[in-house]
Amino acid sequence: MKGFKFLSLLLLIFLLSCEGKEESKRISLPFEYHQGYGPFIPGWSILNGERKGDPEQDEWLRIRLPIKNIPKGWSHVKKEQVWLDHRQLLYQNYKQGKLSKGFYEGLQKSWNWIPDEKNLSESPIKSSVYVIWGVDQNGNWAAMIDTNNNLDFGDEKPFNPEVIGNGSVNSFKKYTEPFIVKYEKIRNGKVVTAQVPMLMKQLHGDFVYNFPRFASSKLTVNGKEIEILISSTGFTKPSFERTAIVAAPARIEEVNLAKSDLVEVDQVISLGNLLGGKKYKNLGVDWYSEVLMLEGFDPGDTKNEHIIQVGNMLEPFEAKEFLSQKNIASNSLKGKYVFIDFWGTGCRGCVAALPKLNEIYSRIDKTQVEFVGIAGDKPVTLTNGISKYQIQWPQIRSDSVNTLFEKYKITGIPTSILIDKEGRILDMNLSPEELDERLEKLLIPQTL
Repeated sequence: MKGFKFLSLLLLIFLLSCEGKEESKRISLPFEYHQGYGPFIPGWSILNGERKGDPEQDEWLRIRLPIKNIPKGWSHVKKEQVWLDHRQLLYQNYKQGKLSKGFYEGLQKSWNWIPDEKNLSESPIKSSVYVIWGVDQNGNWAAMIDTNNNLDFGDEKPFNPEVIGNGSVNSFKKYTEPFIVKYEKIRNGKVVTAQVPMLMKQLHGDFVYNFPRFASSKLTVNGKEIEILISSTGFTKPSFERTAIVAAPARIEEVNLAKSDLVEVDQVISLGNLLGGKKYKNLGVDWYSEVLMLEGFDPGDTKNEHIIQVGNMLEPFEAKEFLSQKNIASNSLKGKYVFIDFWGTGCRGCVAALPKLNEIYSRIDKTQVEFVGIAGDKPVTLTNGISKYQIQWPQIRSDSVNTLFEKYKITGIPTSILIDKEGRILDMNLSPEELDERLEKLLIPQTL
């Protein structure tokens, strides 16, 4: 009898060890698209219009395409090439000889991207879409989207973009039928025709756009099927480059998830109940195969020690301040709340946030709060940016020496982290207004 119990114990240990090994494997989950925003809060990208310049000096100007049949009665017309797959767009233009090798390789480094050529087409495919806007014959703002992607607006209908910007979050999520844009992408090594819903609005005097589409997948955990919702963060890119996931809440369309609810790439999601749940790391989406990739989470693995996620300790850093060349060490900032802003002068969202950040920094108690900027710009560009935008807080340039973008796996900007006085992550990706409100609450004198 004792021998039977001993064998049973060994079998149990074996099964448990097998279960742990199984969880550590990567999982690829097919997903399907859904039109709308689901429980996620949408963001918008601003349309500025094509900038002027010399293609010899600005290589981005070389990828423009000719469009025709802009309405003759319109005035103050602007146009813009909206990227649907920026990596494919870059790759095909490099292969066609429009972009230099130095420019191409520089962007690979900046984007932290190693091209997977089996999922890229050397021949040009439709990886962008043109939009135009201007004042029509009646004196109203009008716009058109090249939905069939043939560079001809003669077969498109003009519309008057809705003005948004006042009201609740739910008012931002309401819309009539979107425009369905056709484009081309690589799927499983082949060029296929695809489509994506697109909206264009007016927001605070700017023309903006996004792609109202999220996705869902399913995973069985301890015999229970759990639905996972997938968002391309902000809905500003259809390629799910910056992917956030969450376990599907009840009444999906009636919920507005906070940023802190979202599990971004390299962060950990808990699926299932407290007793029988499991944890998985979000590895992001393989857009070319249309699968969500998860990995069983092992808290004992040293590579998981400093995952950038609310509640975790920030991995310490030490680097040179850009202008003074003095050392900045995160450990020396303990005792203060620290706002770390990963940014760049070429990032519209980053630059748009600077006036409010300047205003906050000018009045905060610097004995209790510090700001640190981390930029990926070239030295001359960063120097000019600091001067132009009158930035007063310390700056670190992420380069081959101070490899902070790589250290913290920053794949897109703006990205921000707010840490507490002990170095623990309090919040991430706060807007300047949200940061202001958060600091105000944190700095309220504590009374007994």
